[in-house]
Amino acid sequence: MVEHGGQIVSFVLSFVLIAVFWMEHHRMYEGVLRISNPLLCVNVAWMLTIVWLPVPTAMLGQMDTDPLQALLYIGTLILTQAATLAGKLYLMRHPTLTDLSAEKLRHGAIGDIAAIILFCVALPIAAWVHPIGYFALLLLVFSTPLEKLLDRLRR
Repeated sequence: MVEHGGQIVSFVLSFVLIAVFWMEHHRMYEGVLRISNPLLCVNVAWMLTIVWLPVPTAMLGQMDTDPLQALLYIGTLILTQAATLAGKLYLMRHPTLTDLSAEKLRHGAIGDIAAIILFCVALPIAAWVHPIGYFALLLLVFSTPLEKLLDRLRR
């Protein structure tokens, strides 16, 4: 059991992250009234990142940590969040496709931007500060304060 601890932790981490991304995706798309081709492409791009995420996650549990692993893993998280943001921005520009309010979409977009910023800060820490490593992802606990700051700056 101990010899597979890294694999179990990386599986649980992958599951939790995919669940969080999926719940946000569901909240956004439950308000979509009609899908356009560009919105479908954004959604397919998002799905690609979700399907890909278990690959770098498995690498975490089976291989020695190196910067390329961090780039693949956190880079995938950044791309997933960016695809989520792209969907919200598209819906903001095409309000007839959704019954979500512009304010709700804007607030969600700010949250996506905050997460992307924190993932981008975590990436070099995870890649090159070995004692900290992937614990750098705990920076995401600052998502809400960063969202509030970005919202204030927007106004």
